[in-house]
Amino acid sequence: MIFEYARKLSSSIGITNEPLISHYEDNSLERILRKYYWYGKSQRVLNLIGESETTRFSTHFRKQVPLSDRFKTLPINAARGLPFLLGYLFGRD
Repeated sequence: MIFEYARKLSSSIGITNEPLISHYEDNSLERILRKYYWYGKSQRVLNLIGESETTRFSTHFRKQVPLSDRFKTLPINAARGLPFLLGYLFGRD
């Protein structure tokens, strides 16, 4: 998707070996809770705007994971999912 958009803007697209984006994981449970609550609020606003590719819940990139591995990730999924749901249902701007 990013490639197609960039190609519309310019015909000279190149490949580089240097990192262009840095990703830092959240370093505390409080930060995770706040971030996913905000994501839930934002998703609600996007859904009110109307249907588009950016307003759907992103589930199409999820891998099929064995059930035993899903239980291992249950705490972090709960720490992300519950605040998202609360923000989506009750978040006000």
